[in-house]
Amino acid sequence: PRCFSMQLTKATDDTFGAKPTTYDPQLIVRHTNRALNFIGTKHVDDIKVGCQPHVLQEFIGVLEKHFGKGEIDITSSPFTNCGLRHIGLPCGGYTLDQIEYVNALKPIVTEEVSTSKAKALATTSAEADKRQLASIEKGSKEADEQSRLASPRLAKLFLSLLMALAYALQTRPDLAIFVNALQRYAQTPRLVHVKRLNAVVRWAQKHPIKLTYRKMKCLHVLEMFSDAAFKREVDENDHASGRASRGAVFMRTGTAMNGRNEPKTVLVHLIDWHCGSIKQVTRSTFTSEGLACVAAVDQAITLATTLHEIEVGPVAIGQTKQLVEEARLLYKIDGFVDAMSLIRALAASSIKVPQEKSFLLNLLWIADHIRTGLLKSLSWSDTRDMIADGLTKGSIDRALLHRACDGYRTLAHDIESISKHTTKTQSDNQTQEADQ
Repeated sequence: PRCFSMQLTKATDDTFGAKPTTYDPQLIVRHTNRALNFIGTKHVDDIKVGCQPHVLQEFIGVLEKHFGKGEIDITSSPFTNCGLRHIGLPCGGYTLDQIEYVNALKPIVTEEVSTSKAKALATTSAEADKRQLASIEKGSKEADEQSRLASPRLAKLFLSLLMALAYALQTRPDLAIFVNALQRYAQTPRLVHVKRLNAVVRWAQKHPIKLTYRKMKCLHVLEMFSDAAFKREVDENDHASGRASRGAVFMRTGTAMNGRNEPKTVLVHLIDWHCGSIKQVTRSTFTSEGLACVAAVDQAITLATTLHEIEVGPVAIGQTKQLVEEARLLYKIDGFVDAMSLIRALAASSIKVPQEKSFLLNLLWIADHIRTGLLKSLSWSDTRDMIADGLTKGSIDRALLHRACDGYRTLAHDIESISKHTTKTQSDNQTQEADQ
């Protein structure tokens, strides 16, 4: 694979003239007079390209020159690349899905799981409550029948199915929080974890999702929705754990080709998302939301730089640094959080030192990006409009996340924003300038 990759790079970069982007060397682009005429992605011997027919023939000719005629299998819409099915839309654009892949996953059915399930069904809720109370009164740390450790064979099946489901996260952000939680027990699962994994697999199969990318007029705005979930847990020694998780959604915004959009709604291309833990120890929701915002802005800068290079071509490292520092990227970043305390702290004329003093530098870093205009605005969004909520909490409705997958973003409630020039409260049809 290494030698093949080197030969492929020689063909695509040296002969054909495509160039890798700064943050992803497997994403290649080619421009003529600063206009994009070719874009492609490489994964070993799977290549996906977008270009005009005559450019495609030129590219195929280069590959045949290096690898020989008849060695290339060419497919067009619909096609499957790296396990993702691509289907063209009549009005332009594509849908991506892994429906067939998810449907092929088989929940774990063994005698160990079936026996445990039968016992659970045979036990009344009153008996289960008595057992739970008895274990609490005795101070026993031993779990009941449902929570006993899985056998080595069952543990291997659990890990295999969990990793297979994790691959589906390329098109299923709604499953990310569940997979993330189950991965904590990848090496030592209990029966309850096996059953929860089976439940997630069955739910995913009953609720198929497609990522929709419609043809649209790009607004050159990258929207970022950031959220955090903080829970102060105390261990057996009464020490606070300071654990927190974060989620983020990144979307390129646009308008319909006919100029007609739904009220308070814009077309979006869901580009990336993140679901994971915050690596630093936190002691409050304010710090958790702030650290999640810092990580999301950092990731958004990476994506905005890549989008910039796709449009105008890859740039040198020094020039990239200058573009970011001077906020001269083609794409501006609009950030959304649902922590009003964070917005208030950043909107202050002089940012105060927070209770966790080391967090001051993070606040100043965000404020500096707002000042330069790289972060075009940072807005407080009502929790009911927070798309990233579905990446930090497993019990909430996933309608907003599914709507983003379908290519739409709606802000049904007013937002409060801070930016380089203004501090404002706005709805989609009303904006108030702070300096008036």
